[in-house]
Amino acid sequence: MIINLSQSAKEELEKIMSRGGDRKPRIYLAGIGCSSARLGINVDEPRDGDVEVESDGIVFLVEGDVSNVIKSVTVNYEAEGLRMGLGVKEDGANVC
Repeated sequence: MIINLSQSAKEELEKIMSRGGDRKPRIYLAGIGCSSARLGINVDEPRDGDVEVESDGIVFLVEGDVSNVIKSVTVNYEAEGLRMGLGVKEDGANVC
């Protein structure tokens, strides 16, 4: 799997990871909709079956099933008004 990282996402993840510990950003299947996967991202500890994928110096945990099916994703960080946070989207996926 290829993980593309926006500059804003990289900066936010570097802040989060600077807190230390074994936790890493995790990309997981959050559901299915409009004939494509809906992905989520959080910070978690490694689990059995995870695949580690490095992008721009940041190591992501990816659920094994997700890494087998999805080829490329983009992680972005948005901070607009009260809405802020990390998001992940499959590259080339249809949007409803």
